[in-house]
Amino acid sequence: MAALHAEVRDLLVIVSVICLILAILFPGTYYWTEARRNNTCRNNMRSVAQGIAQYEGARNFLPGFSQGAPRRSLVYELLPFMDRMDLHRAYPPGSGNKVPEVYLEYLACPQNPRSLDRHSANTSIVFNVGLPDAVNATPSDLPANGLFFDLRTSKTMTSQFLVDHDGTTNTLMLSERLDAGKWTSTIEAEIGFVWHPRYARPVANAGADRYFSVRPNSNHPGVVNVGFADGHVRTLSTGIDYRVYAQLMTPHGDGATYPATMQPVPESFRNHPLPEGY
Repeated sequence: MAALHAEVRDLLVIVSVICLILAILFPGTYYWTEARRNNTCRNNMRSVAQGIAQYEGARNFLPGFSQGAPRRSLVYELLPFMDRMDLHRAYPPGSGNKVPEVYLEYLACPQNPRSLDRHSANTSIVFNVGLPDAVNATPSDLPANGLFFDLRTSKTMTSQFLVDHDGTTNTLMLSERLDAGKWTSTIEAEIGFVWHPRYARPVANAGADRYFSVRPNSNHPGVVNVGFADGHVRTLSTGIDYRVYAQLMTPHGDGATYPATMQPVPESFRNHPLPEGY
């Protein structure tokens, strides 16, 4: 009987040691996996930023999109600078040939399952499109408010504009979004992220409210990856103060203006010193 008790005791000790090892290893495995996925997401964002820089180097302005005929998506404009000249040549705007829903790996984030569907054109990376476009207004948005616009109704944008005002290191260019649309979309709300004084807090309403409040989000715990106009990528807290977020969105915060009325946005949303670290 004593021998049996000793065997049971030894078995319990072994089980306890195994449980202790697993308790140590599992959190480390989780954090390692998250770090690997986060790094992949950042690298993909850097690739898109490089494509944008190459586009501007060739065209002397930033890419845009067109929500009217001939429709073309912002990513479509970048295809020649991201090793997909084949797609760009095969489906020219106005040809009547619809761009197929091809999976582009550099638009995915491992923490966003929708963007990993290789049978879809879902994207996880979206673009700073400023204020939501003003309906039936020309221009529909203004350079002071964001970076990428509907080129039918707004002027082209250049990095020099940022250099002359708030700077490339302080202006958001790219972000993640879990609920983004397809990269083939020409709809601003599906391929971008916006800001608006009316929606200083995130809302989850459908319809127009959702359009006015689409903003960066991710499955990374407490943070979201963002890319700035100078090409650097970092994380922002998902709890960032909305006014700070608005300042980072605007390349010329002091000049931020509603395009429909040409009235300046409230002073509290215009440039103030950015808090350290934000």
